[in-house]
Formats: sequence, C-alpha cells, structure tokens
Amino acid sequence: MLIVDDEKEIQNILCKLLTKEGYEVDVATLPEEALRKVEEENYDVVLLDLMLPGIKGTDIIQEIRRFRPNCAVIIMTAFGTIPSSVEAMRKGAFDYIEKPFKKGEIQYAVKNAMEHKRLRKKFGKRANEILKSVSNPIRRDILEILFEKDAMKLMEIVKSLGVKDHTKVSFHLRRLKEHELVEQNGKRWYRITPKGVKVLEAIWNLEQEFL
Repeated sequence: MLIVDDEKEIQNILCKLLTKEGYEVDVATLPEEALRKVEEENYDVVLLDLMLPGIKGTDIIQEIRRFRPNCAVIIMTAFGTIPSSVEAMRKGAFDYIEKPFKKGEIQYAVKNAMEHKRLRKKFGKRANEILKSVSNPIRRDILEILFEKDAMKLMEIVKSLGVKDHTKVSFHLRRLKEHELVEQNGKRWYRITPKGVKVLEAIWNLEQEFL
C-alpha cells in the first residue's frame, strides 16, 4: 500500500502502524511522486492526504483511478475539509478518515478496503450489489437459517424468523434468489447456494475482525 502525505511525522506513524499489521508499505510526499509510483506499482490501497500542495485532492483520486481502477483510495482529511471529503467520495474514493486519527481507525479502514477488494475478486463486478442484498437483517437471518438446514419451505422459514407477514419473507427470498444466494426447487423447497455460503462466511469473517 502507498501512504501519500507531505508530513514526515504522519508518514512515519502510519508506516510503523501498518507494517506492524503485516502490510508492505511505501510512501510518497509530493503528488507527482505518488502518481509515478501508482503508475509503476499495483497498490491495493492508497492512503491519501487530501490537502497536498500544488494539486486538488480530487484530481489526484481521478488520476489514481485512471492508472489503477481497482485500487482503494482512503482519504485522510482535517476537520475543516469534510465537504471536500464528500466530493472525494463522489470522485471514486473508497473512504475517508478525519485527522487526528482515532485509535484503531486506520487499521479498520484499511482492513475494510482489503476485504472489499477480496470480495470483488471473488464475486466480480456484482460484489457491491450482492453485499447490499444482504444488508437487510431479515435476509441475513434467512441465509443463516438455511445454512443450518438442508432445505425449508416458506412457512417453515417464516416460523423460524418469527415474522407474522409471510409476504414480507417471500419478498426477501425473491431478492436473495435474484442474486443467486438462495435457490428453490420444483417442490418449492428453499436452499442456500454455494455463493450464499461464501457471502455468509465473508460477513462472519468481517464480524470477527472488526467487532
């Protein structure tokens, strides 16, 4: 990963912190140096100070994305530049962190970016869509119930969830089927798919790392 910041003290702190976490870390001070390194090296993550001299931070993001579209850019920003950080997110930044950093915040953001990239490799361009499909707690519960059982019918799932409205459960099952996380056979039994198992395991791994 690449750390881009014109303050040597910040560079040293982040290098020490992230090297201790097991990451290979490189640094750049000036925007031109950062862009040259990004062009030469395929970094998974770039930690970018938004207020570098001589160039607008959002322009750097666009250049990084042009060279490395799959690189996750995490913005580091001071309190007064939050609106600029929101603009940076619109330009393609993965996340932003406010200075001064809170304990564990850098590690969390980097792990989140790395996990996101791992999921993109596993599920392809549909990764964001798939993860959004299980953001609803009922859908997550359905996957976990089906993970424990070989197969279940609709009303069995409804009973296990403790939900009174079976049409609501039907709706969520349809959404899970659309994303190939759940399948239904000719006898209307529902089963979790291998893809559904992978998504569920990814969620569990995230919880173990971050919670």
